[in-house]
Amino acid sequence: MEAWKKGEPVGAVAGTKPVVHVIDSQRKPGRVLRNYEILGEVPGNAPRCFAVKVELAGVDAPERLRFIVVGIEPMWVFRQEDYDMLSHWEHPMEEKSDQKTEPGKSSGG
Repeated sequence: MEAWKKGEPVGAVAGTKPVVHVIDSQRKPGRVLRNYEILGEVPGNAPRCFAVKVELAGVDAPERLRFIVVGIEPMWVFRQEDYDMLSHWEHPMEEKSDQKTEPGKSSGG
């Protein structure tokens, strides 16, 4: 959160040991974090979930975001939406019963 507040981009956070990687595809380039408060650990679909209240420049009301922390060395910090996308990829999509696939052709994209 401090790296975001300093204007640093997502990815590996410089100067961290162990290395911390931030994954946040929802953050728009140039979006300035004015202030934040880590509200604490909250229940979620991962072992370590944290609620964070953020105040963004140009936005009147604070937002509450959820971040997932995974790993030890390196440590990965995912915004909830990115973690959900990643965990969704791990599960096969159910094929609709009305879809038919020609032999030798894949029904996936």
